[in-house]
Amino acid sequence: MKKQSFILRREPFETLFCLIILLFFGGLLLRCAFYGVHTPDESFYLTVPFRIFQGDKLIIDEFQESQFTAFLQYLPMAVFIRMTGSTDGVILFFRLLFVFCQTAISCFVFFKMKRFGVPCALCSAVLFLVYVPEFVESLDYYTMSLMPLALIAVILFASDAISLPVIFFTGVLFACAVLSQPMLALVYFAYTAVVIVRTASKKKKNVSEYLSVRFWGCVTCGIVFSAVLFLCFLLYRAPLSEYITNIGNLFSGYNHVLPFTSGQKSDILQFGVLFQTLNSLHPVAFPLSIALTAGLLIDRRRISHRTVWCFVLGGFYTYYVIYALARLHIEIAQGMFSPYILFVFTLHCYLLTDRKNKKLLYIWLSGLVYVVCLGTISHALKYAGAVGCSVSNIACAPIAKDLLLELREDFEGKPVDRAFRITKTAGITMTAVCVLSVVGITALNAAALFVSDRVDANLKWDKEPVREAVTSGPLKGITVSKGEKEVYDRITEDIAYIQENAPGTLYIEGQLPTGYLMSGSRFGTCSAYYVDKPEFLNRYYSNNPDRIPDAVYFPTDDMFTDNAVHSLMINMFLKDYDKTRPLFSDYTRVRGKAGYILISPETDKPSEP
Repeated sequence: MKKQSFILRREPFETLFCLIILLFFGGLLLRCAFYGVHTPDESFYLTVPFRIFQGDKLIIDEFQESQFTAFLQYLPMAVFIRMTGSTDGVILFFRLLFVFCQTAISCFVFFKMKRFGVPCALCSAVLFLVYVPEFVESLDYYTMSLMPLALIAVILFASDAISLPVIFFTGVLFACAVLSQPMLALVYFAYTAVVIVRTASKKKKNVSEYLSVRFWGCVTCGIVFSAVLFLCFLLYRAPLSEYITNIGNLFSGYNHVLPFTSGQKSDILQFGVLFQTLNSLHPVAFPLSIALTAGLLIDRRRISHRTVWCFVLGGFYTYYVIYALARLHIEIAQGMFSPYILFVFTLHCYLLTDRKNKKLLYIWLSGLVYVVCLGTISHALKYAGAVGCSVSNIACAPIAKDLLLELREDFEGKPVDRAFRITKTAGITMTAVCVLSVVGITALNAAALFVSDRVDANLKWDKEPVREAVTSGPLKGITVSKGEKEVYDRITEDIAYIQENAPGTLYIEGQLPTGYLMSGSRFGTCSAYYVDKPEFLNRYYSNNPDRIPDAVYFPTDDMFTDNAVHSLMINMFLKDYDKTRPLFSDYTRVRGKAGYILISPETDKPSEP
């Protein structure tokens, strides 16, 4: 009784200590939010809810396939603009919102996973907290599908019993994930089919609660409730017939090519790109991870061979983690793919456990499902394919703990002989490897995130830049390098010139979504991430003549790290822009501070910049 009383007194202090650690890593995310200009994607994510705020309509005015995330982003965007009266500081606002959500969800993961032990719960929460896809701290279609998925996984598979309201809530969460990652809808249809088959089957003994009609019905109610809200959001802006007429815009093959898109090569299941990238980062370790997985699956007596496997895996993961850590100063991309290391480590530990906890396996599979669904529509697997692994890694520490406990049982109570010493050494080896893997990957992610604002075009570390704080525009409040600040200020001057001389509709050629957030002009494009696809513009303008821009801006200065596309765009503009864009051939061309400005002949003659 005294020992139990001591444990009860100790538990609050353990919990408090773990929360302090989580807040420490949350503070790291908070610090990073105030630094750096990331890829054009970050500002693009915000252009869709911004144009909805301006009065544009999803599907009808926007072609990007990932646009439905704007439904979730719209409310914070609208609140921010209503309160501040502009978009100044909007990027920092969404970064801070991301930090809050990521930290809060990690704390929730900690409390739900405490049933597997406080240290395991802390590892699960920290591993999810410190991984940020592409180092972009924003509520985008990656993070806003990962967050609900992580919540669903721990709610469903880290609980003994789930009430009907909670099941309903998981349905709402799943609908949010589908809005950000539409191919996840296939999971619901597959789940529905399994429930129907199980219900119709004569063998109904030992049917899982997750496959009951009651459970399915509550989840479906949550999904339907969310779908009704989304439909109301759409119909408030346009009649249903108009959306049906324009539904083909989603299958235009604009960027992420959806399956069955007519005349376009789909990106479906192109995992070769992901494997190629992982192999280039780890030319020895990655093939070995595949070979070891195959070996464990083939070995039907792997439990009896567990001691040997522990030594093999111990040496392999020691090499894998140290190799990744040693190359961080050369390839910062290591931090982007680090979840894969623990992803396969978790699977290997699970295969070696005798008393398998299937609920932990379901958490692991949740991340795998995300990776597969992402692979059906995204050609970005070469740098985003590891994001789903961050959900799977929530199960890493509890599964490793189960293996370590079984290894301990293998030598406890046995005579001290050669077999005893070998088995005990195997257990100690796996314990050390587990600690090294979790701590090493956490450190890798944290270090990569900490220096992510100093990444050059080749994803390698740069020397410490001279920094300056931005005082106006969407990047207000963020500290950037001196060079980025100079380019940003020149672009700001050009946008101000456009606002003064052609304040109507704006089209920006190239990758500068930030310019739309700066101007507040009506969007003269089918998407702010448009790059060198005149066929989309021609069709867009023929269907929407009122969107023909009053001004076209072609920035020649690049404030982002991806210079390859930008250089091609500049060459195209200087050589044959009038031929590829005949619509703009009679526009007045003005040389701005950071690019060329084209003013429509229908506007007044522009003044000199």
